[in-house]
Amino acid sequence: MFKKMILITLSLMLSNSVYAKICMDDPRMFTIKTILEQATDGTSYKPMKLTPTTFLMLTPPTRKALGDNIVVYNDECIPQQIFKGQLPRKIEMPYEDLSYALHMSLIQNDAKTANVIFNSFVSAPKTASEIVPMIYALEWHNKAIENLYSQGMLEKRGMSYLGTNANKKRLCESTLSHLTHLELFTALGGKTTEQDITTVELESTHISLQARNSSVYTERFQTMDKSEEVTCNPYNVNRILSSIKTANIDLQEVRLLQYSPGFFKDYDKMKKAKQAASSSGI
Repeated sequence: MFKKMILITLSLMLSNSVYAKICMDDPRMFTIKTILEQATDGTSYKPMKLTPTTFLMLTPPTRKALGDNIVVYNDECIPQQIFKGQLPRKIEMPYEDLSYALHMSLIQNDAKTANVIFNSFVSAPKTASEIVPMIYALEWHNKAIENLYSQGMLEKRGMSYLGTNANKKRLCESTLSHLTHLELFTALGGKTTEQDITTVELESTHISLQARNSSVYTERFQTMDKSEEVTCNPYNVNRILSSIKTANIDLQEVRLLQYSPGFFKDYDKMKKAKQAASSSGI
């Protein structure tokens, strides 16, 4: 029995070792110059096997030389062959890795890689408590932000003012809003691990949201209209709220002091009741 347990343990260790090796980059990456010369000369060679991160960090000349002779491992370590620069189905990656690769590609004016990221990859899901705090500005190079807009990946939107002063509203909406990680996360296909809810309180110059284990209170932005100082919400509130819904999070608007700790328990009870009714065919 003891010997059998040892054999089973060794078998699992070996299978895990093979699995880990499958997910590693092709060792020929260490001698990539030779491969690139073969590609340039038209010499036949086996496709390069790459992890998603390495694939996205290829320089434009290297990507052009390798062409479609690349195999990329998906999030389950299953190889996928590149076709016309794209993958047959989207690969899931952590948002942090995707946004970093996108930032680098946009800084380098590498539109092809940026398009590959949007067309062939998707952000891994997060909980609602992880998503809500993503309402803060992208600290990207201005060139990257401008390329993101100019290549049509996201639309420019003005800042928000939810008050009744028409002049302040006009000034805020004519000022380019800051882009948040939340908006980029959902633009890259990001959603919640499961449907959830958050409360939102809307004020003229800010919004505050409360998830189960996190909250966010947006800062204010000061601008000038002639001699008058105007305070705006630095983000586009409509797109923020739309992004939250796109991420599969319900919104419950509340007023000051309306929030209660039992709110999420009540939501869970209602959710379970709906699921039970749905499964029973009611």
